[in-house]
Amino acid sequence: MIKNYFKTAWRNLVSNKAFSLINISGLALGMICSLLITLWLKDELLMDKFHANDKRLYRVMENQHYSGSISTFPSTPGILAENIVKDIPEIKMASQFLWEEQPLFTVGDTYDFGGHHVDFKAQEAKTLGGEKIQLSKKEAMLLKLLIENKNEVVTREKILQSVWGYNVYPTTRTIDNFILNFRKYFEEDSRNPKYFHSVRGVGYKYSE
Repeated sequence: MIKNYFKTAWRNLVSNKAFSLINISGLALGMICSLLITLWLKDELLMDKFHANDKRLYRVMENQHYSGSISTFPSTPGILAENIVKDIPEIKMASQFLWEEQPLFTVGDTYDFGGHHVDFKAQEAKTLGGEKIQLSKKEAMLLKLLIENKNEVVTREKILQSVWGYNVYPTTRTIDNFILNFRKYFEEDSRNPKYFHSVRGVGYKYSE
């Protein structure tokens, strides 16, 4: 009897191919969506479960305005952690960290490209023509970030987070000026850059 059930089902599938394809595809899509939602819920429900007082842990987010758009980061002004405990009695403790304090030189302190030499630790560069350039701290950090993500677009938001940190509010024009400086330092023709590219509306890319 069971064998007959399978035969009947198979004949229905073959005789109604379009209808069967729609139903099977819908079923598969529904199962995938349900699985993804379940995994997402599990991840959300396990948030902070490592801590004994997980129900009392909170994360402060902040909306930052750049060129008319709003970007939300887990960022706060530098003095917030200290003062939020003083001003809001319900908050017992607060802590924060700065992206500027993370290890920067993860792939070496120097880098060579196109006859140019960059020493990130000393914040110095020597061009193909032998000119020595003293880089600012931010220039060295931004240059390092772009090189670490070679041939990939680095968004403005990531640059602002990684280089300027959460407690500083530069305009996106500030990044443009830094890129223009890099082109002046390292490009033969700054109007037709070989290494430092702008990706309109997204960010910047270093490529060789």
